[in-house]
Formats: sequence, C-alpha cells, structure tokens
Amino acid sequence: MAMALAALGTRLAEQVAAGDSKAVEATVKELAARDDYKNDESTKLRLSGTVVLLARLLDASTWSSECVQGALAVIGQCLQVDPPCRDLLAKEGLMKRLARLLDTKERQTALLALRALAPLVKAKNEQELLSEAFKLGAVGKLLRWLDPRPEFEEVARAVGRVLLIISNSAAYRESLRDMGFIPSLITLGHAYPTDHKCSFLGPLYNLARSESLHTSLKDLDLLDLCAAVLTGQPEGAVAEEVKVVVLIATAHVYGGEETGGGGGAAAGAKAAGGSAAAAAAAATALSSAARAEALLNSTNPSAVLLELLDTTVRGDGSGKLGLWDVEEVLHGVQSLARSGQQALAMAQGGVLDLLVEWLAARTDAGGGEGGGGGGSEGDAVVRATRALLNFSMHTAVHPLLHKAGAVEVLAGFEAAADLRVADAARGCLLNLQQLGDAAATAAAGALTGDEADLSVEYDVFLSHKRSDAKDFARAMYNLLVLRGFATFLDYEFREELTDLTKIVRRCHNLVFVLTDNIFDSPWCMMELTAAVEAGVNVILVVKEGSRWPDGNGQKVCDFPSYDTINKLPEAVRSVFTRKALTHSDEYYQAFVDLLLSKIVRPAPPAPPPEPAAGNGGSVAAAAAAAGPKAPGGGQRPTAAAAANGGNGVTAPAPHPAQRQQNHAAMPAEQQQQQQHSLPPHSPGASLLAPLSPVTQQQQLQQPQQQSFLAAGYGGFNGQQQLPMHGGMALPYMHAAGLYGGPYGGLLPSPAVLQQQQQQAAVSQDQLLNEMLQLRRELHSSLHHFQVEVLQHLREATGGFAREIGQLRSELAAVTHAVQQGSRDALHGLSDVNHALGGVQAGLRALGSGLAAHDAAAAAAAQVPAAAMGYGMAAAPYWSSGGGSGGGFGGGAGGGDRLPLLVAGAGVGGRGRQQQRQQHQQAKGHRSQPMMMSAEEL
Repeated sequence: MAMALAALGTRLAEQVAAGDSKAVEATVKELAARDDYKNDESTKLRLSGTVVLLARLLDASTWSSECVQGALAVIGQCLQVDPPCRDLLAKEGLMKRLARLLDTKERQTALLALRALAPLVKAKNEQELLSEAFKLGAVGKLLRWLDPRPEFEEVARAVGRVLLIISNSAAYRESLRDMGFIPSLITLGHAYPTDHKCSFLGPLYNLARSESLHTSLKDLDLLDLCAAVLTGQPEGAVAEEVKVVVLIATAHVYGGEETGGGGGAAAGAKAAGGSAAAAAAAATALSSAARAEALLNSTNPSAVLLELLDTTVRGDGSGKLGLWDVEEVLHGVQSLARSGQQALAMAQGGVLDLLVEWLAARTDAGGGEGGGGGGSEGDAVVRATRALLNFSMHTAVHPLLHKAGAVEVLAGFEAAADLRVADAARGCLLNLQQLGDAAATAAAGALTGDEADLSVEYDVFLSHKRSDAKDFARAMYNLLVLRGFATFLDYEFREELTDLTKIVRRCHNLVFVLTDNIFDSPWCMMELTAAVEAGVNVILVVKEGSRWPDGNGQKVCDFPSYDTINKLPEAVRSVFTRKALTHSDEYYQAFVDLLLSKIVRPAPPAPPPEPAAGNGGSVAAAAAAAGPKAPGGGQRPTAAAAANGGNGVTAPAPHPAQRQQNHAAMPAEQQQQQQHSLPPHSPGASLLAPLSPVTQQQQLQQPQQQSFLAAGYGGFNGQQQLPMHGGMALPYMHAAGLYGGPYGGLLPSPAVLQQQQQQAAVSQDQLLNEMLQLRRELHSSLHHFQVEVLQHLREATGGFAREIGQLRSELAAVTHAVQQGSRDALHGLSDVNHALGGVQAGLRALGSGLAAHDAAAAAAAQVPAAAMGYGMAAAPYWSSGGGSGGGFGGGAGGGDRLPLLVAGAGVGGRGRQQQRQQHQQAKGHRSQPMMMSAEEL
C-alpha cells in the first residue's frame, strides 16, 4: 500500500534535516509521481510545512534538475487544489524563485514553473503579485516561450494561460501590448485555430476589451484571425465557447466601423495632399470594416448575446457557452450596438428589453443615486447606460427604446454619483429628445450636417482620425453638448476639404485628439493648420493608450517624440509645446474638469438698447458723442437713460427754478403722490438714483465723473451744464441720475422708481449668478486638485507599499537564511559533541585495557602491580626497537614496549623506577618514557 502524502512529507523533512541528498531526491520524485493530490491531502502537506520545504529546495543549486522539476510539480499540484497554499507561498517568496527558473534552457523546467505561476497569481493579493511579476521580469521572460514550433506547443499554451490571467486585469493590458505580446499571440492563434482552451484567443479577447488597444489590434490585423476561426474551419472543429469569444472580440474592435464610401475616402485623402500610402490605408480600413460587418452578419451575434444576457441576468451566468460575468456581456452589447444593423437586430430580438430590465433593478436598489459605484457592479452599470446611449444613436431604434421603458429608467440615473453613468443617461435622453435641459438641447441642435454648418460659430471643433477615435470622439461630443457647448463633429465625409477649414476658422476652440495615426490624416493636419493660422484656441487631448514611435521606430512613446513633431509642418510645431490632457476613463471626473477649464468662450454680447420713454426715442447727437464707451465698443447707458427705459440718452433737464414752478403748479393730489413716492431710506440717500455698474477700468478712464460725485452738485447755468471743475467741463447733471423725472423735479416718478428697482433686482440676480458660477468653478478646481492629490498619494502609497513589500520579502529571505544557517550550525555542533563523546568513551576503554595489560605484565615480571604505581591513566605502549623477544615487557615482535607515563599519576617509588631503567640499559635499550599532561591527553 502506498504511503500517505503526509507521511512522505514527514520523511522528507527528516531527510533534509539529516542532509541525505540522495534520499531527499528519491522522496521528491516519489511525491511528484503521485496523482492523488486532493484538497485534504494538500492541506496536510501545507500544515506540515512540506510545501514550504519544497519551495526552499528551489533555492539550492546543488539539486539535480529532476529534483527541481519534482518539487515544482508538487508545488503546482498543491497550488491548484489548495487556495490557502497560494497565499502562504506568495509570502514565502515563490514568485522570485519562479522568475529565476524561467531563465532555464530546459523546456520541462519552464513548463512546470509556468504551471505553478498560473495559480500563484490568483492569490488574495493578486494585484501585488502581478506587479511583482512585472518588476522581477517574470512577465517579460514569458515572451521567449511563445514559440510556434510544434515542440514548444505545450509550453506556449502554459504561457497563454498565464497571460489570460494577467490580461484579465485592465491595468496591465497596455503593458502587455508595449512588451510585444500581441503579434506572438496572433501568430499562435493562426497556428492553433481550434484552440478549445482559448490559450491564445483568450488573452486576445481580454486585450480587445480595452478600447485603448483597438488601434493596435487593427494594425496587427486581428480580423484575419477572427475570420479564420469562425469561417475557415470545418463545422464542429471549433468549440462554441471559442466562437463566442472570437465573436465578441470582433464586435469590440470592429463594431460600428463605417463601410461605405471607400473610393471617395481614398480619393479625398489623395486630393487633400496626402500620400498614396495614406489613400491606400484609408481604403484598407474601409475594406476591413466591410469584412468585419459581413463576418458579424454571418454569425447572428444578437442571438448569442441574448442567450448570454439571459443566463447572466436571470441565472448565475453559467451555461453551455461557458461561465460569463454580467459586465463582460453588457460590454459586448455596448460594442455591438454601435452598428445600426446590429442594434436594430438586438432590439427586435429581446436584448434591449433584458438590458432595460436589468438596469431598472439597479435603480430600484438605489443605483440611480449611487451611479454604479465601484467594483464589478458599478462597471456593469456604466456598460449598460453606455449601451443604451449607443442604441439611441440610431433613429430606427427610438420607438423600441420608448416601448421598453428606457426613458423612465434612465431618468433615475441623471443625478448618478458616477459622472460616466450620468453623462451616458443624459446623452441617451438628449438623443430621444426627453432631456429637460435647454442649453444642451440648443447645443445639440447647432450641428445640422448640411450647408448651414458653415454659418455657425461653434464653441468647439473636434478634430480626430475616425479610424482611430470615432467612438471616442462621439463620447467627447456627448460630454461637451451636455454642458451647453455647441460642438462640431464630422459624422459624414465631406468631399470639399475647404468646408472643414471654414468651420474651423469660425470656431473658438479646436480639440485635437492625439491618436496613433493622427498625423497620417491630411484632414486633421489641415484642420490644425487652419486653427493655428486663425488664432483658434487649440487643446491637445491624448486618447488613452495611444502610442507613437521613438527614434528607433518602436511604438512606445505616450506622447509624440521630437522626431515625430519635427516631421510636421513648421506652422503647427509650436502647438505641441503646450501641456496636453490625457484621457482616463478611470479618472473621468478629473478629465472633464480639466477639459472644461481649458475651453475658451467669447464674452456675451451687450444687450441692445431700449427706446427712451421720456423723449419718444429721439437721440441727441451731442449726448451720444459725449457718452462714455464700454470696453466692447458699444455705448454704456447712463443711469438716467436706464431709468427712462431709453436708448442711452436722456431728455434735457429743466432749470431748478423751472422745477420749483412746475412743482408749485402741480395739483395737491400729485404733490402728495410725489411726496409719498420717496423711498423709506434716509433723506440724503433718496436724492441719488441708483447708478449703473461701472467697472474699474471705466472708472480709471473717466475721472470727471468721480470728481463730480466727490464735489456734489451746485448751481447751474441756463444750459443745464455743470460748472467747471478743475478746468474741465463735467457731464450733464442727468448723467448722475439726479434729474429726469416727468414733472421736472429732483425726484423721479413712482414708475421710474419701480423700473429702477427692477433693474437693481436684475443686477442683483446677475451678480448672484456670477457668484454661483465662481463658486462652481472654485469647487471644480478644488475637486480637481483633490483628485490630483489623491492620485499622487495613491501612486506614492502604492510605490511605497510595493517597495516595503519587496523589502519585507528580502528581509524574510535574509531571516530565513540566517535561521537556516543557525540550524545548520547547531546540527554541526551536535555532530561534534557526538564525536567527542565517542572519543571519550574510546579513551576510557583504552585506559581500562592498558591497566589490565600492565597488571599482566607486572605479574609476569614478578613485580607487584601496585608497587609500579602507574595508575589507571596508563597510556599506550611505545615500541622501543627490535629484538628477538624476551626481556622486560617483551612482545611478540621483538623488543620492549615502554608505557607512556602520565605526569602526576604518581610513581610507586623513585628507587623502583631507577631499578627498571638500569635493567633496561643493561639490555641495551635506549628508550625513555614520554611524559604527557592531562590537558594534552
């Protein structure tokens, strides 16, 4: 009967402690040959410390490759079936050992290391382990094992399984792209198209889930691989789950691509001054889009997504098509809904109803206020609302959206805490004309798509390369329109490129979306040049994940390099010296705040002047010429003119004596009415009507008004002109609002007072609105600053945590080495003690034997043994030379053997010793006793 695994582990620990290397290797091989690694048995190995012991065996270079492979096999088995073992070995530093072993030239060792690495990165601290794998170079070492040769197939598939786990984390997908994994995965996908375990198609599917990688996947022609898997294999050769993976990956990368106008696009590119290569690239892009659409139409993806959505929304996500997460399925719906044909098919097939049903459940659970929050549930809400936004872009689907109740559901997400959810919900309602926002509705109505666009002054012009950033530009358009910015987005191709340059010159801002191939677009370069020449404010926005070539031609730069910029027209190079905004969907709020802070809006035009009530709308030329001018060029109305509701000029004021006569001639009822029209303030305050608001610049430009207000008012001449002050004629008295009443008196009429109060209230409302706007801007700036600080702190904390974790691991390794050295030293001392004990026992036995021998020799010489006084510490005899035997102490070999006398042992009498020496000298021997101390013995 085979020995239990736990017993084998105990035996291995004893053999390692004893230092029996041959026995250790034999036990490790026996453990590796077992196939009964179940959860309970692996738990026993973990609790007994056997797994940790095996991991430490990987450090020593003295073990054979068979022993190392056996240890890796056992570790891999335990990691697969015992999740707590992953956390234990992660703390033990197994990642560093596996990274070192991946440098081996032996395929079997690399294969076993990869099989242990795949479950290890699934530990609780998965993100920390993945970060450590990148730091140690373990991920980079995987690339050398992605070899399409048949003998490397098993190792390559093991690498694919590791990459499948790594690429499932969105944070590391761009790193995998930058390290060059995509070409190797596509090559292996072609080599093994019936990949039932998705070893190579799985990582490519995960990479396709990031929009930032779509351009790279298009450039490397992922579509060819997808077509080969879906249509190039016999029926039944490819598993259904593999087909679904490839189908959704195709929808992610190519869904919604434009298929019409290929010849016109190519001809337009050439006519715009682009190279033949640019025209060929445009035609190739449109050809790929047509192939992708044909591929999607031939596979009926709406039915597949309906089945997946049904299993995830109403079930547990498991079915005959595999185990799927709701966020993945909703992401597929979002991507496929970009195509009008596919969106209509999904809406008619029931996908739209299920989507609205799932989202309504999130609203009932409070998702409308929370907006999705974080985690998988929050990401799923973002996907669902964005999917509905894509549905709403097709007018043929609008009736089905209303029928499914999308309007009512999305209304609950307008105020979502997650701005991504709120923008998607409001954008969908705007497309359905159900958003109660007049500014957003007006901004959306500015774009007509016809010749009327040439006469509109847009706030923002979105310049982008459509094959790189079509969906991103639509999202930017939705973002800006919802905030009231009239935005131009070129949805349809324009044959006349000059039309676009005319629109650019009439815009106030140009948002230039930087993507991989933006500089290959003649349209985009023409738009940028026109903006620079017209003095339009240019805002650079880097699309997330974009890359540009460095000096060696490798696409690794996250901003255009100097070599790339120096190839551009000289007129636009200075634009790229300013700081660009980098889009981040994770930090969407901060990106929006930064973008809005860079947009320039023109000052609102001055309101048109109103006709004067006092003079029937007549304008005095002299007053118009003398009136102060506003900074914008228009004449600033005076307070009296505003009081009369006029057009900036008041009627001449009567003389003071004439005013008194007029007041005396008034009926008593009118005099009393005028007296009651006084405001309930102090008498001095009621004499001056409210003045029009004057800016600081106007006050500095008009010192004569300040002089008049400081001096008060005095006598007047018959021409209603103020006396000279400082050698300068002051303006009319009515410019300060002291005259202008209908009765010619000092005080205005009640109607004028009421109008002035209304104007004051309007000014107060305007001031309040400005204060609220400043408050919002301050809040936005503070929020952005807080986001930046938190991001920097998060990055710094993450870096410190990683460094501390690494130092902790190194310290643990050093501590382990010190403890191991201490244990080895203790084992050595124990061995020395055992050896010393054996020596002492031997010496005691030898002393007893010598004592007996001395007694026998003394009896033979007829000398009492006690008289010799050698004691029990007698030493071995020392041969004195040849002889034929006989004599004192003679031996069989001839000659005498003299005992080694121990100093201090006590000789039984000096005379007896001398007698023995004389006897030996008489025999012709020259031996002398050797004296040894007890310490030397």
